[in-house]
Amino acid sequence: MYCASWKKALNDSSFVRPTFALKVYKISDLYHIQKQQIFREIGIHSSLGTHHKHIIPFLAAFCTEDKTSIVIVLEYAEVRGKKVPKP
Repeated sequence: MYCASWKKALNDSSFVRPTFALKVYKISDLYHIQKQQIFREIGIHSSLGTHHKHIIPFLAAFCTEDKTSIVIVLEYAEVRGKKVPKP
């Protein structure tokens, strides 16, 4: 799990830099069943959207350009009103 933020593209001081959680899975380290579970997780998150109050909102999923990793992008979570420490 990684923490990432949107890179500011313009010199706009009003731009809010949202923070994301990235779940990165190295494909070569996964068994076939694990790949199926990841794709099922993506499917379930996609169908729920961002409307469930007990599930962290899913934002995107993609395969890296070199096709070595699967990345799931989620909203960055807070624990008891405090941000989880960033690495």
